[in-house]
This record gives sequence, C-alpha cells and structure tokens, in this order.
Amino acid sequence: MGLENSKSPDEILEIFRSQWPNSTVYNLPNGNFMALPHEESPTHPGLLRDRAPCPPDQVVKHLEGKFAFIIYDANTSTLFAARDREGSVEFQWGMASDGSLVCSDDTNITRDGCGKFCAPFPPGCIFINGSGLTSFDHPLHKVRAIAHKDDHENISTVFVQVDLYTRIPSIPCSGSASNWADAVVVEGD
Repeated sequence: MGLENSKSPDEILEIFRSQWPNSTVYNLPNGNFMALPHEESPTHPGLLRDRAPCPPDQVVKHLEGKFAFIIYDANTSTLFAARDREGSVEFQWGMASDGSLVCSDDTNITRDGCGKFCAPFPPGCIFINGSGLTSFDHPLHKVRAIAHKDDHENISTVFVQVDLYTRIPSIPCSGSASNWADAVVVEGD
C-alpha cells in the first residue's frame, strides 16, 4: 500500500503517550482505541441516535461556532467525525501503517505517526465509516480530493472540494405527488 512512512497504531499510541503521559486510553472493538490527553469520560450513549430521524448531516449543519469532534458508537461500531465550515479547530487525520484511521488535534502526532499520509480534516465535512466523507452543506453531491504535486511529482497537499455537478443518487420519498408526476410506467406484454 506504500505506507512505509507510517507507523503502526501501537507506535502512534506511544508517540501520543510520550507527549501526554497522563493520558487515558479506551479500548474499542476490533483492536481499535481512543486516546485522550487527560482523564475524561467520552461516553454519551445514544448521542447519534437521539436525533433520529434527522440525518447526521442535517444535525451538524445547524451547529454554530468552532468545533471538531469524533463520536464513536460502540453499539453499532460507527465512527462519526465532523469539523466546522471554517476549519477553526485544528483537526488532522491520517493513515497508520496497517491502514487504520488516525485522528488528532495535534499535528505533530499525526505527522510523526502517519508520515506523509496525513492532512487536515476537510472543513465543513463529516465522515462516517461505511459512508465516507460528505459535505454537511451539500450532502447530495460528491466530495472529491484534488492532489497537488511538488516539483518532484510528490503529492504535497490534498484539497477536498464539493463537486456540485455530480449528484449522489438518493431514494425518493414514497407517496410524494411530485415523484409520481415524473414517473414513467412501462407495461409488459
């Protein structure tokens, strides 16, 4: 996979612990973990589910102010991450040598742990494992990564941009009169 500059998750955890000796580590399913710089409880059961039936992008879209956060729902093994529109709060993500996702508000940890396989988490976006990266202002349009290369053809930066010309297929509402007006009926012999 070409992740030779990345470290293993255990090595990244050691980098984190060297900078934050009083950190707290929470073990998650499948060998994953969450490390916090000091002792605090990250548990708020059902936080994602409490807003149902609103889609997550609609919930985050209405948040105001500076924010970057990660929510892990242990019941569904769902990881949810978001960052405000302006990117006001430092938030990096990258990839460990085994392909694991690494997220931190400390650029030194992600840079030391992930090598060149890290970047700022895109402002105005949410990430849900299984669904991928989405703009919370334009959830029905694809988000594309655009790589910029230096003079030696190495990727130097990656920008994320909403492609307003590419729409993600969505399921129409059932029973909507407007959906039926555009329907085409094909009858067989």
